[in-house]
Amino acid sequence: MLYDSQSNDISMALTGESLITRSLSPFTEEGFLKVIDLLNDADVSFTNAEMLFHDYEGCPGIEHPGTWMRAEPSMIGELQWAGFDIAACAMNHAYDYGETGVLVNIANFEAYGLPHAGTGANLALARAPAYVDTAKGRVALLAACDHLQVPGGEAVNQRPDMKGKPGVNFIHVEEAFTVDQASMNDLKRISESLGWERGKIARRQGRWPQEKWADTDEFFRFGASRRIAPPLFRVGDGFGQTTMLDQEDLKQNLKYVRDARRMADWVMFSFHCGYHGASSEEPADHLIELAHAVIDAGADVFIGHGPHRDKAIEIYN
Repeated sequence: MLYDSQSNDISMALTGESLITRSLSPFTEEGFLKVIDLLNDADVSFTNAEMLFHDYEGCPGIEHPGTWMRAEPSMIGELQWAGFDIAACAMNHAYDYGETGVLVNIANFEAYGLPHAGTGANLALARAPAYVDTAKGRVALLAACDHLQVPGGEAVNQRPDMKGKPGVNFIHVEEAFTVDQASMNDLKRISESLGWERGKIARRQGRWPQEKWADTDEFFRFGASRRIAPPLFRVGDGFGQTTMLDQEDLKQNLKYVRDARRMADWVMFSFHCGYHGASSEEPADHLIELAHAVIDAGADVFIGHGPHRDKAIEIYN
């Protein structure tokens, strides 16, 4: 006899952003209720919670021209009414109200009993999977993002001398500009002539990590910034732009994917992406790299969102 959870057959309803500031349950329009039925009929329904649910316990992290995404905690119950079983909290507004906003949002999700992933009291908790049990098996969710409305929202791991910092499972992304060999030679000549190379040597020995300044035959940092790493250029056949994952962030996230694979029948990975490829219709290079890597590590589904528009679907392995 096989249990239902061993059937290797599950229906998932996967949505993008839930931008909710008022109740959903009063509405009875036929088309709307068809969507609600679809969410409730699925074995598991996922959403990216693009709101912080709190009563203004936290102050805004920084002045910015965008919107501070906030809703009453009772709106979590409305998401549950709509049929959502699990939610991602790693998104660009997750740190709008600072550390307090992160922690209160988590507390409210837990008070309503809605599993969530992507933020935590420290980096280990932000990276850790959340689980929901269904008749068709246990489902794990991991969540991350690559951009924040308010700087400094990355969760930090605890150490023996430090308790860690609340925040987001943030995957750092490096942008690189591709130029031809002649242009790369010119950039290096300009940097040498202006004395920027001597500055690089000094900062290698001080504030900036060696790997952030490492120049190779393929890569070269061009600029004189003392506070941030200058733009990265890459030699190629022509001119273009690419995005690359921080490999240590990728390595650590894949560890948690493999952990989830051992503990669950199904694994979902949610990623809130703030970049695009050669056009707004194309996915960024690092998004494809991440999706393939987490599936190779054991995830069944990679859920991308962020631009508030429909994008491509890939069947991979």
